[in-house]
Formats: sequence, structure tokens, C-alpha cells
Amino acid sequence: MKNFKNLTTDYLVINRVAAMTFDKALHLDYQKRCYDFVAAIDKEKLRLSDELLKRWKACIDVEVEINKATAASQHTAKLAQLDGDRDALVSGILGTSESQLASPISTRKKAAEKVFFNLRAYQGIQRESYSAESAHIHGLLKDAEKCTAELATLGLTEVVDELKNVQATFDKVAGQRVDEAVATNLGTAKEACKKTDEVFELVCRTIEAAYIFPDAKGDRQAMTKLSGELDKVMREELSTHRTRVTAGQSAKAKELEQDSDLIEPLLAAFAEGRGLAPDKVSFAGQVRRLSKKKYYALSVAGSKELLWVEVQKGALVVTKRKIESASKESAAKPKKPKNEGGAESPKTSDEGKPHGEATVTPKK
Repeated sequence: MKNFKNLTTDYLVINRVAAMTFDKALHLDYQKRCYDFVAAIDKEKLRLSDELLKRWKACIDVEVEINKATAASQHTAKLAQLDGDRDALVSGILGTSESQLASPISTRKKAAEKVFFNLRAYQGIQRESYSAESAHIHGLLKDAEKCTAELATLGLTEVVDELKNVQATFDKVAGQRVDEAVATNLGTAKEACKKTDEVFELVCRTIEAAYIFPDAKGDRQAMTKLSGELDKVMREELSTHRTRVTAGQSAKAKELEQDSDLIEPLLAAFAEGRGLAPDKVSFAGQVRRLSKKKYYALSVAGSKELLWVEVQKGALVVTKRKIESASKESAAKPKKPKNEGGAESPKTSDEGKPHGEATVTPKK
């Protein structure tokens, strides 16, 4: 989106924002406010036709209905419930297998090692988008077939069977929600926003053209005033958008600061326990959250690798969990997540690696 200033009275530029800039709720608000300003002026002064204004209003109404349908859909509520159920089951399978790695009973420990080896790549899928998590759960269930005996030893057979049933129900309800959207002929929010933008673009270009080639009914003064009002709306909505983005970034920065406040006082004792001087160990500023538990990266002088720890009973303990991270040299540099959800996507292989693959996106 570019901002243009009207430096001459020979032509008029109406600044506007593309659909992809805003989320669907903010985009709807932007379009409704713009429409209200345009509709308040005699269409003859703007040289706009009834047909064009009706098309624009119809597009906005579709966005309104999509927003209402998304919030009210019974299928949406059912999916949320099923998603919670499958999250708990996945956590149970992974959590039990990991905890049994330390079992004093040899058979259980060996069973846990095989199960955890085959399924550990699925840690964190509970935080993914619905479609991404579904793809990974199908992969998890496929990989679970490699260790059915071991799952039975750990008492997880029923849990896996229940996960299979819940996922099947989830897939069915998800399909019904799609059918519901198709039946209403509303389409997706993205498609609706794009159509609204196309008509809005035509409205703006029509007014701009009418300004350059005015006739007896065209009113340049009204057009100029409208351009200023629409520009003000655009700037206000952009400000709201930027405030939301900044708030999200500030929340992340605040959380990292809190993590630092938690870790820093524990570093000296940790260093002493490893026979190091306190100034040889520092918090690297990297944090990973897996299965609702946080892990922190430490930088140790003389080592190029980061050391991952967790907090147990008020002390830092080196975790046994394998956590991939940036090297010390790149730890301080901003790094884009491997995928939109921030959780690592499982890699594919024949043994111990998942079969399901999907792009990770935040749940909506």
C-alpha cells in the first residue's frame, strides 16, 4: 500500500488498503466505514451508479455473514471440543512414554524407548492449526503401528484407539463444516475480502476518473472532501492494526524478560555445580515450549553448542530431551520460525520418523 498526496488539482488519488493487510474483522470494519462515507454523498456528485454501490454493499454483507457464521457455527464449537480431547490424548501418549524412560522396570523402560523413539517428533503438534495437527495425528497413528506391543506394555493401547476414534470424528465434523459453508454460498473470508476489495477498487477508480473528466453533475469539491475522509479512515484502521501487531510483539518481549528474570538468579549455582566460574555461563535468550513445559538455552564459554536446561525445584537441570537450536553465534540474531506455528514439523523417514506432513499454522 502506497500513500499518495494530491499535489495538484488536476487529478485525485484515493488511498486504500488491500485485503491481506488486515484480519477479516478489521477489514470488514474498514470497508463498512468507507461505504458509509461514500453512501452519504449524492451518487450523482461522485458519478457512481446504483449498480456499483449495490455490488459493494452486497460484498460487505457477505463478509458480515461470514463473520457471524464463523462465530456461531455449531460445528466450530464441536471442533473446539474434539481438538481439546485429541490434544489431551496426544499429551497422554507422549507424556507417558517419556516418563517411562526412567522406569526401573526393564521391560517398561525398553518399551518406552521404542515408543518414544518412534513418536517423539510429534511433540508440540497440540499447538498447531486444526488441519496441520490432523495431518500429524494421522502420521502419529501410522507410526504407532510400528510399536503396538510396546504400547500395550505401557498401557497405551486404549489411549491410541481413542485418539483414532476422536480423530475420525474430528475429520467428519470438519467436513460437515466445509459442506455447511459451501451450502450457504458464502465462500471463505479470504475470498470474500478479495471480492470486496475488487469492487472498492472500482469505486475509487470511478471517482478518480470522474474527477479528471468532470461533467455538469460531477462535484470536484465533494470528491476531494471524500478522499480526505477515506484517507483518515485508512490511517485509523492501519493504526489499530499496527497497535495489535506491536502488542503481540511486546507480549513476546515481556515473556522473554520474565524468563530471563527466572533464569539469571539460578545461573551461579548451576555453573558451580559443573565446576565453572559464574561468568562462564549465561542465558542465551532462546526458549522452547514442548508439552506445556519450558526449556531454556544456556551459553557456556568454550563451547559452540547451546546447553538446554529446565527448572526443577528451583534449580537448573540439564534436560534429557533433544532440542534443536541455533548455534551460539546465531542465537542472538532474530530467526524466523521453521513454520508459522513455531513448532517443528516432523521429518519423514521409514523408522522412528512420522509419515504425516503439513505446514504448521496457529489455531484459529
